[in-house]
This record gives sequence, structure tokens and C-alpha cells, in this order.
Amino acid sequence: QPFIDAGIDHFLIFDTGSTDRTIEITEELFKKNNIKHAVIKQEPFIDFATSRNRCLELTEDAFPNAEFMIMLDAEWYMHGIPELLNFCEAKKHDTCPSYLVRLIMNETLDFYAPRLIKMSSKSRFYGVVHETLDNTTKSQAPSNSYFEVRTSRFGREKSKTRWYRDKDLLMKEHLKNPTDARTVFYLAQTYDCLEDLENARFWYEKRIETPGWYEENFVALCRLAQVYENLSNKEKINGNLKKSDELLAKSLLYYSKAYSNRPIRVEPLIKLAQYYLFSGEKELCYLYAKRACEIPYPETDILFVEKNLYDFTRWDLLGISAWYVGEYAIGKAAIIKAMEACPNMPHLQQNLACYNNIII
Repeated sequence: QPFIDAGIDHFLIFDTGSTDRTIEITEELFKKNNIKHAVIKQEPFIDFATSRNRCLELTEDAFPNAEFMIMLDAEWYMHGIPELLNFCEAKKHDTCPSYLVRLIMNETLDFYAPRLIKMSSKSRFYGVVHETLDNTTKSQAPSNSYFEVRTSRFGREKSKTRWYRDKDLLMKEHLKNPTDARTVFYLAQTYDCLEDLENARFWYEKRIETPGWYEENFVALCRLAQVYENLSNKEKINGNLKKSDELLAKSLLYYSKAYSNRPIRVEPLIKLAQYYLFSGEKELCYLYAKRACEIPYPETDILFVEKNLYDFTRWDLLGISAWYVGEYAIGKAAIIKAMEACPNMPHLQQNLACYNNIII
């Protein structure tokens, strides 16, 4: 509906076997809004690249004069459509084949995907899962024109089934091309989503040994550290304290390696700060949290930036730990920054009151 409200009246709906009345609801929407230039197709799902490429082919046939196609998925809600239309008008004579569009997922993850496509470029997707364009560039659509991904209960229920399907598709792809780092990365992520920690560990370790894209290298190190942390917690619950400590040591090592790998990202610093806070080592928490707060938001990174850690968590950790090392001015300023993101959290109000009672 927001696209219709913004004046867009050419649509192609490509359904790969939904069971939630997608076609019926879409037909009703188009009829209600008197949309005359709409094509609805339903074909079996093969894999993600094949289905997206089929969608591109159908669009080229149905709308041969189209300049751009914006390709979105279920439960993606577009913001800033008028600004996006102005951007497309300004760029219609450019030769750039595609543009990265920002996605914010459940208000936590911030990343980009190539979903604004210049139709004359004849772009095509590759990758059976987590597909991307064959001519992806670093050019971005305006950051205020973005997809908000809001996962519903129905969407979450479908996810586990999809992850099992993804695993099978990715494993077949890996057997065909065992040196493809992207496939290895998403195999690890899929096992991670399925909470199969041992397989996630195996594939993340395999990924960090495989040369690949630098942002994926960083995320793989971070995720491997998290997997080791989860394995450590599991052993601790089972009473295997020695094994738990060994796994925890590996977790801390890989968080440190992740930061060394990409020091413009704060996620591993925050994980280390959280560990030291909860283990009672407030001075080390302060050290890591303070460094994390000195690093600007990584505007140029496009893969899985954990937005809430930048907006809130790092400031919250600094506000807590600064109290214990006597850095009251720094701590108070950090609490105020955290409150900009989450103004109604009770512990922030309480912590600020403590700082206000100190003469700074």
C-alpha cells in the first residue's frame, strides 16, 4: 500500500507457493486501488537465485521500458519511498547496475542488500541461499529509504523449516564448489540458527580458514566467539567446569581476534565488556566499553551491524563501569547517551540519579 500511495502503479508479484492467501489478498488490493499494470505469477520454488532470476525475467517481459526494479520480500516494510523515487529519477541515466538498500531487522541488525536494480543492466542473482547480484556495487540508495524487517509469529514459525531447506541447498552447493567462502559462511550461520552448536563451530572455523570478503571474515570470527561462549555455558550448566573454562578461553580469544581483524567495529569489544562486567572485573569492563564508545558508527559497513549495541549497549556498559573506577563525568555522559536510545529504562534513571548525587 505505501508504494501505491506514493504513486507507483506497476507491480509484479512472484509467488513460490505461499499458503497465506498472498495472491488473493494482493488481487483484492490491486482491485481496490484500481491498479491496471500488475502481473501476478506463481511457480514452484527451486532455489533463491533461480526464483529471483525468474522474477527478473518476468519483469523484463512485462515492463520492457522500466528503468528500475525495487525487489522486496515478505515482512519487509519500505520507508522513504518518495525519497527513493527522487533518487531513481536523478540516477536514471547513470550506468550503475544496482544499488544497495538498507535493511533494519527487528530494530537490532543494520545491513544492506542489492535490491534496487537498473533493468537495463540485465543483472542476475547467484547463490542458492542468501543470494546476491552478479554485478553488485558499493553504491547505495539514500539511507532514509530503507526496509524495516518486522518478523511476525507466522514468519518465525516458517523460519525453522526454511533453515533446514537452506542447509540442504547449501550443502549441495558446497559439494559442487568447496572453496566458495560465501557458501561456507552461510552454512555456518544456518547451523547457528538451528542451534546446532557443534556444526556451527565446525563451519565457522572452516570459514575463517577460507579466504573471502573482509566483512564476512569479521562476522565469522565474532560468531565463532559467540558459539564458543554458548558451548561454554552449556558445559557449565552440565557441571563440566573445566571444559567450560577451556571453551570460554577460546571465546575470549576469538572476540579479541575479531576486533583485531576489523577495529572499526565494536561488537567484539562490547561482548568482552559484558563478560568482564558479569565476572566482576569492572575495571576491564570500563577499558573495553570506553574504547567501544570512542569508535564511530561504521557507516560504510553493510553486513550485520548490530545497531542496538552502538545506539545503546556500549553507552550503558560505560555508564555502569565508570562508576566503579571513579570516572563520574564520563559515566554520567554515557548514561545520557544511553537514554537517547532507551529513555524509559528504569535502571538508567536510577544510575543517572546516583551520578547526580556526586559532585562532578
